[in-house]
Amino acid sequence: MATAKELLQTMHDVWNSHDLRAWRELANADAQITMPGVALSGPNGMEEMHRTWHEAFPDCSVSIATIIGEGEAAAAEATFTGTHTGVLRGPSGDVPATGKRVSLAYTNVIRAANGRIATQHVLFDQVGLMTQLGLTPTPAHA
Repeated sequence: MATAKELLQTMHDVWNSHDLRAWRELANADAQITMPGVALSGPNGMEEMHRTWHEAFPDCSVSIATIIGEGEAAAAEATFTGTHTGVLRGPSGDVPATGKRVSLAYTNVIRAANGRIATQHVLFDQVGLMTQLGLTPTPAHA
């Protein structure tokens, strides 16, 4: 059975393969998944997360800078990159394609049970994402 750290690495590899079926299979039936403004559960929640980001950024990929883990818990510091050529569906409404390329740092913290995801918490800078998409003003520098 995979350790949490190995599972977290596998998650990032599967994300980059764009394999929705394999992505769904990473979660326990009762897995709890949270992202800013979003709470999802189980394989259906994993599918919703995958579709949301892959439809909005079809060329997306992730890269891990740091990964740590012990026992059932693991965390990764990583970067998401992609071009916003599809609709980004979010809790505050849909964002039409902007054509902008984004590079977004995030953290992904999981707890594993039975070799699958039991909980997953993805944290990222929402304002940074919206700024890169050209949807918020860029702060003036003094």
